[in-house]
Amino acid sequence: MYLVFKCSLSSAGLIHLVLLVSSFSICTCNPVDSSANYHLVRAGCMLLTNQDWGEPQSLILNSNMTKIVYPETEDSVLLYPCEDIVLACPGSKFKLTEDEVLHAKCERGTQISADHGGSPFDFQTASCEKLPRTTAMATGRCGNDGEMKNIEIGFVVKENFISLIDICFDENLLTANFSLYQASYRIAGRQHGFPRMNFIAGKFYGDVEIWKLYSRQKQRETLARILGSEDLASTYIKDDKSYYLARGHLTAKADFVYGAEQMATFYYINVAPQWQIINAGNWAALEDNVRTYIIKNKLEVLIYTIPHGVAVLPDVDGTYQPLYLYFDENNNGLIPVPKLYIKAVVDPVSKTGIAFLTVNNPYVTMEEIQEQNYVICEDICDELDWLTWDPTNIKKGYSYCCNIKDLAKSLDFMPEIDVDDILR
Repeated sequence: MYLVFKCSLSSAGLIHLVLLVSSFSICTCNPVDSSANYHLVRAGCMLLTNQDWGEPQSLILNSNMTKIVYPETEDSVLLYPCEDIVLACPGSKFKLTEDEVLHAKCERGTQISADHGGSPFDFQTASCEKLPRTTAMATGRCGNDGEMKNIEIGFVVKENFISLIDICFDENLLTANFSLYQASYRIAGRQHGFPRMNFIAGKFYGDVEIWKLYSRQKQRETLARILGSEDLASTYIKDDKSYYLARGHLTAKADFVYGAEQMATFYYINVAPQWQIINAGNWAALEDNVRTYIIKNKLEVLIYTIPHGVAVLPDVDGTYQPLYLYFDENNNGLIPVPKLYIKAVVDPVSKTGIAFLTVNNPYVTMEEIQEQNYVICEDICDELDWLTWDPTNIKKGYSYCCNIKDLAKSLDFMPEIDVDDILR
C-alpha cells in the first residue's frame, strides 16, 4: 500500500512524498531547503544531540559533504522526509561496514536509510570504530607581511576539508598569534560531558617536546632559570589546583556542538600558557557569558582570541623578567606566557563587536597594572549588562572591555576586523 502526500509551496513548486507502508520505506521526494517552508515538511527526522548519537559518533553532513548539520532548535537536528545527508567517520570506518562515508536519507523519527538500499535503521547504530580524526593543515601565510603560518583545524572527508578553527601561528616563537572560529547560538544543543583527550602537537614544534613543558616540575625548572632561584620559582608554581601554567584554550571546547568537533580544540597550537586560577576564574566566566549572550540573541558570531605580550615576574634582584616555557640552544625564549588574553566577539551581520581583555598574572599588583601598560584601551564594560565576571579581582584575572577599533591602535598586529559599532 502506498500513501501519497502532496503540498503546494509557492516558492518551491510541488513536493511529492511517497511512503511504502511495510517493513521498510522508500523515499521518492524532492525536499526544499527553505526555512520558510521547513515546518510544512518537518515530520521527517528529529535527532537529539545528547541522546541519539552512537559511540564513537559519526559526523552528520549535508549531501555534498561541505558542512556539518547542526540543531535547529535547542538540541534537535531536524531533517525533511527523504532529505539526503552524509554520515562520515574521517580516519576510521563504520562499525557495520568497511566504509568511511555513508550516503543516507531521512525516513522518520530517528530512522534513516542507506542510499544503496536495504531496510531503514536507527541513526544511533551508524557509529564509527573510532572517533572521527581531526586534521591540522597549513593553508597559507598570515601576519602583517605573511611572516606567520596559517593553520586550519578540521576534518578531511573524501576530497573536502571542513574547517573549524583558523590559527595564525608564529613559527619563531612557537605560539599562536590568534585563533578564529565561528560560534553559533546552536551550541544551546551542544553535547555535554564529552571526555577530554590528550593534546596533539602535530608537526609544528620541531624537536621541542611541548607536552613536557606543561608539567609543574618543568615549569619550576624553567622559572628558576629565569628568576635565578628555585625557592622563588616554587612560590609561584605550586602543588595546588590553581597556581601553575595551564594549557589555556584559545578556541574553547564548549563552543562547539558535537563531541567530535570539541576534540578539534585539543591541539597545542590552540593553547597558550595561562595561570590556572585565571583560566578557571574570569576567563571561564567570560566564555560562559559570551555563550549565553549569543544563544539568547540567536547570533552567529566570529570569535578572535589573541594571546598578547609577555608576562613578567620579579627575579631575586627585583628585576622584572619575561616568562617563557622554553629556551633554545641560543637562549632565545620560546612559547611566551601571554601578558594579556584578548577575546574579540564580532557579529558580521550588524558589523558590531567588542573586545574583552584579561591580565594573565595572579601575582601582579594594582599599582603594576596601572603603571606597566596592562590597560591598553579605554574600559567600556559599563556599557554591557550581561557580564557576570569579577573584573577587579586580580587573582581571577583583572579584566576590562574595549572598543575593537580602540584596541587595534595598541597592537602591533591584529587581524582585520570589520566593525562599525559596539556589540552591546
